[in-house]
Amino acid sequence: MPTDRMTRRAFMAAAAAMNAANVLAQGSPAYPARPIKIIVGTSPGGGMDSFARVLGQGLSEVAGVPVVIDNKPGAGTTIGAAALAKSPADGYTLGLASTSLSSGFGLMKLPYTLADFAPIVRFASAPLVMVVHPGVPARTVSEFITWAKSRGAPVKFGSAGVGTSPHLGGELLKQITGIDIIHAAYKGSSPATTALLAGEVEMLTAGVVEILPQIKAGKVRALAVTSQQRFHLLADVPTMRESGIAMEISSWYGIVAPADTPRAVTGKLYELLSKALALPAVNTRISAEAEVLNEEPAQFTAFMRSEAARWTRLLQAAGIQPER
Repeated sequence: MPTDRMTRRAFMAAAAAMNAANVLAQGSPAYPARPIKIIVGTSPGGGMDSFARVLGQGLSEVAGVPVVIDNKPGAGTTIGAAALAKSPADGYTLGLASTSLSSGFGLMKLPYTLADFAPIVRFASAPLVMVVHPGVPARTVSEFITWAKSRGAPVKFGSAGVGTSPHLGGELLKQITGIDIIHAAYKGSSPATTALLAGEVEMLTAGVVEILPQIKAGKVRALAVTSQQRFHLLADVPTMRESGIAMEISSWYGIVAPADTPRAVTGKLYELLSKALALPAVNTRISAEAEVLNEEPAQFTAFMRSEAARWTRLLQAAGIQPER
């Protein structure tokens, strides 16, 4: 016998497909015909939120309908992802996806799987940057490692939540260097940055998008970026490899829909989002803080599966077991 969840999902998928087919067949304004909502799994003000808003504005311009941002922060963006997975598969509720969508499975038991989402487009990628509170007596990664190993107490590092790329960056640094650090999860990048500024935590491996203003203002100290080559926005900051640490990781951003969203709708969404990314205002805003991508659904799907396997292996090697 099918489970209630399977029955409900099958019903919702059939209803969405029928509605899409009817609308497209009628030759009416078709999709989209009403406002679109984008769920963001972090609090307002962070990098994910700002990217969602600029891309949402562009989508609204090319689609001719309002686009509303719905912030659902908490649990490393999994609250927002769970809400999206349960939403109608009709193309009117989307989600801003990030690294945590493919990494969380190695950290906790989740009420969804990758199969509960339909990837539409991966549109941006940026490295992390290792930053410390000004009170930390280290100006290089090697000095930080020496300080961390000699201080006699764990280093506290913060992140935007469990399973986010900043969390994974800290865990990866711990695994590679053997330093004693403990994780403090916050409900988004803005609270994590505030915690660093206040001295609640001593280090972040933060997304460049989120921490760049504080670096430029001299409120935090950047030690290294996690890209293969130096990042154009922080050209004077060395890479981890230049600092003697074989560590590469990036924050990525994409748009996904609930699984079973009709292909006619996901195809139209990709077309609209591609046009939105080509708008000068959108492209300029995103490229100011990240590399602009336009990865189609099939490529995005393969990428997320590869990332999920990568981070599950890392977390298992680190001895981290999924929490319920």
